Amino acid sequence: MSLTVEQHNLTISLPRMTRMNRPPDEHHTAGGEMDRITVGVRVSGDTLDPDAVTARMRAQPTFAARRGDHRLESGRVVVQRTGVWLVDFTGSPDEWTLEDAIDELLGRLPAELTTWKELAMTCRLEVTCGVQMRSFNRGVHLSSAVLQRLAERQLAIDLDIYFVGSAEDD
Repeated sequence: MSLTVEQHNLTISLPRMTRMNRPPDEHHTAGGEMDRITVGVRVSGDTLDPDAVTARMRAQPTFAARRGDHRLESGRVVVQRTGVWLVDFTGSPDEWTLEDAIDELLGRLPAELTTWKELAMTCRLEVTCGVQMRSFNRGVHLSSAVLQRLAERQLAIDLDIYFVGSAEDD
């Protein structure tokens, strides 16, 4: 049996998918989880005041700068194009998943959704995720519960995926 979708005089037939017989809270990733993860929360905007964000988030940033600030990067002076406030999650054990690290990071920041909503009125809010794999066919899983927590805080997901192995590794 197939499902037919018609749009703009184009018909696409897809095989009918069946629900997997797996408990809803359990997931499996073919090839295994990622080898290394980094997670952070980034708040950015042209009018961002890093001191005000620090006070609202009740956490010290890993990096913060106002638009127009000058800083040294790789031996040269760079002008900050937009204001930014970043806090990174550090100390994650190797066996933690991306979801574990996001949960831990969000647990260290305000739970009050009004804080996040007020920041979102003038700033861009993102959870930054860096995932590294040493071999092919690795994956990550984010449950609907963690996605809901991110959405409630108006956090977009910025996902960087790195392959740090070589083609000969597999």
